[in-house]
Amino acid sequence: MSGAPCPAFSAAGKGGGLSDPRGSVLLHSVDYVLTQRPRVACFENVKGLVNKHNRPVLDAVVDVLRRAGYKCHARVLNTCTHGGIPHHRPRVYVVAVLKNRLQTPFEWPHSMPPQSFHRYLVKNVSQETSLSPSAKANVAEA
Repeated sequence: MSGAPCPAFSAAGKGGGLSDPRGSVLLHSVDYVLTQRPRVACFENVKGLVNKHNRPVLDAVVDVLRRAGYKCHARVLNTCTHGGIPHHRPRVYVVAVLKNRLQTPFEWPHSMPPQSFHRYLVKNVSQETSLSPSAKANVAEA
């Protein structure tokens, strides 16, 4: 699993794509797959990777992996509907499986209902007792 730093492909970031050094991490990840030949590789990034400006990068990654013998699948999934996490976060996922290792057809996970946010909260914990003295001072000052 690899996820290049998102600001290079994000509308909220600088959006420099591969010209941003952080965006080039994606190329290093692809190079790793090409040299190490794992059975399965998964790449994750922001939804901005499918926009008009960045789509050629995504298409090139998929093309290179396909020419290297991988069956590739790319899709935008939301962590809220496909991860059970109570947070809307659309992400691009690329799954690449070596063709000679593919025993059954690839299927994307089915959607699932989001979990209640309360499930992730720790109960019966006093914030006051869990703060360090310096954190208490910072909170009091704020």
